[in-house]
Amino acid sequence: MRRGAATIAATLFSISAPAQEATSSATTAPRAVAQSAPMAGITNLTIAAGERPAPAPPRPAYVDQLIEGVAREDEAPAAAEPGDLTPGLRVWSTEFVLDHREVSDIGATTSPGVALRHRRETEQYGDFVLEADVARGERFPSEPRLTRGRFTLFHDQFALSDSWTASSVLGTWRSAISPWLSSSYRINLPSSLAAGAFTTVTGRDSELRAGVGRIGRLVGMSVQGFEALDGTVASADYSKRLRDGTLLGGGVVSIQGSRDVPDHVAATLAADIPVTLPGMDGRMKLQAAMDDNGETGFWADGRVKSGRFNHRIGAYRMAPDLLFGEITPQKDSRGVYWRGDMRASAMTANAGLDLSSTNLDRNPARGGSDATEGYGNLSLRLDRSTSVGAGLSLRDDRPRTATGLSSRRGAVSGWVSRVTPWGVARFDANYTRTNLDGRADVTRYYAWSHEWPLVGGMVSPSTLVTYTNEQVDGRPVRRTSANLLMRGDLLGPTSWSVSLTAVDVDDGEDSERNYNSAVSLDWQASPEWLVRLQWQRNQIQPTASSALVPFTKDNTLILSARFEAIGGTPYPRVAAVGGRSGTGSIAGTLFFDENRDGKRQPTERGAGGVTVLLDGRQMQVTDAEGRFSFALVPPGEHRVSVVLERIPLPWGLEDEAPRPVAVQVREDARIEIGLTRVAP
Repeated sequence: MRRGAATIAATLFSISAPAQEATSSATTAPRAVAQSAPMAGITNLTIAAGERPAPAPPRPAYVDQLIEGVAREDEAPAAAEPGDLTPGLRVWSTEFVLDHREVSDIGATTSPGVALRHRRETEQYGDFVLEADVARGERFPSEPRLTRGRFTLFHDQFALSDSWTASSVLGTWRSAISPWLSSSYRINLPSSLAAGAFTTVTGRDSELRAGVGRIGRLVGMSVQGFEALDGTVASADYSKRLRDGTLLGGGVVSIQGSRDVPDHVAATLAADIPVTLPGMDGRMKLQAAMDDNGETGFWADGRVKSGRFNHRIGAYRMAPDLLFGEITPQKDSRGVYWRGDMRASAMTANAGLDLSSTNLDRNPARGGSDATEGYGNLSLRLDRSTSVGAGLSLRDDRPRTATGLSSRRGAVSGWVSRVTPWGVARFDANYTRTNLDGRADVTRYYAWSHEWPLVGGMVSPSTLVTYTNEQVDGRPVRRTSANLLMRGDLLGPTSWSVSLTAVDVDDGEDSERNYNSAVSLDWQASPEWLVRLQWQRNQIQPTASSALVPFTKDNTLILSARFEAIGGTPYPRVAAVGGRSGTGSIAGTLFFDENRDGKRQPTERGAGGVTVLLDGRQMQVTDAEGRFSFALVPPGEHRVSVVLERIPLPWGLEDEAPRPVAVQVREDARIEIGLTRVAP
């Protein structure tokens, strides 16, 4: 037995080093991914070393039980099918949805639809995502049944050069200028849904975006298609970041032929500037917009941090007739604002003040007011199980027209949350009083929500109960609601959820009772298949005092089956401007230079089993022919060196300095390194 153990130990020693080198090489070369074998037995180690395993004997061979880590004969694991380990993630999914809806006094409609998705990573040409949706019968019988579809092809992270990357969309897309140009704390420039083409080109410190398409909208129920409308939209913008962190940019949007807004061209310019003060740092954004009719908008938005305090300050003015895109942005308004936030380990507080005006030209056909609003909120964590909070808000509105009404509103709220042996409970209370030209409306709101512990170790229930008492124009109105939500597992891979809600409105002749129920079943038939069945019923039932109000109800039944398959392995992240598509590769040969001329001759052998380093970090081991390669190498100058300790004697290097190699985007750099005799 000792001799058998010694033989096995010698085998382990002889093949463990090559196995480790092969594993290290595989981790740095995505093009040739190898399976690392567990150190559990001789057969597995032989596979890891690259040798072909011998056929299994008719009966299991004797296993030396004294060797630690070797499984017993009756504990041998079953052979598993190897997964797809080829480089590049690939995802395929398809979903069939059948949507059936019934509405009282209107009718019923059934809408089948199919959604397809495919994503593919490539090494040198970026990532591709294809989305396609088709649905039929998306309208009720009173309207024509139509078939709608939607198609979109995304091409992301494609390197144009070593400093520019493109991401493009063909099909249905949402036109929008750069997010930092389109959004602020108070003002947001709109976007349009269109069918066409859109491209973003990104550099090291700049970005260019442009697109054109036909304006449309999404229609349908569970699966949505694209419906083209009148008009086209075109947009373009450019942004650049300066060395001090300042961000400059501008954009232009054109709408032509739309039935919703007049034809126009609008532009915006913006600067986002870093602000550094003693004890403070932040940024200030200044932006302006103008259309081709001379209507303008201006706004400034500042963000300042000082210790635990964060401040947001700003001002804006948007002309009454400003046009920017298909959907008009917030216009006919002006104001200033401040918001402050403070966070500590057991306390969070925020407060704010807003001064705003609408109907700037005091048009009697439009309403409008000068408003002043202030608010403050505070939450405290008393201990590990109890938290409390309170809030206060005040608002004063003064009309800007002779027929307008003035109003004042005040609201105070409080809440407490506590972890109990019976789950997490939270209680909310709110009191609001509004004075409208001498009339007082009062609203009292109370709520109790509770996350209950598991029932039977399988069912997770939660409840919500609310009560509202209102005095509206001297008339009492009471609203009571109760909701029960339960989730759990049914049998094996099947899960379920049930939601029940009841609302009672006591409002004299307008009293009614609303009921809502929803049931969902999810069946994970296999790792690739998910089947879901959803049923929902809404019912509005008038009380005896409001019998003239029609009784309405609707039922919705949705059946969906989704298949998703995943293949390949994701590429590693690469520190290059264009990601992996902005890289090149290095391929080389290490050989025995018999004639010392620095070039490999047909008769000169390759040096196998020698470690080669890229930039002193990535490692490869040459194969039997002396070949090695490095994939996904960022463009630029790199250094390739040979680990001297791994060179077989009597060979060595005349020049032991690392060899320089220049890498270009999507190109293979070649290098040959010759070993010379350093001893007779």
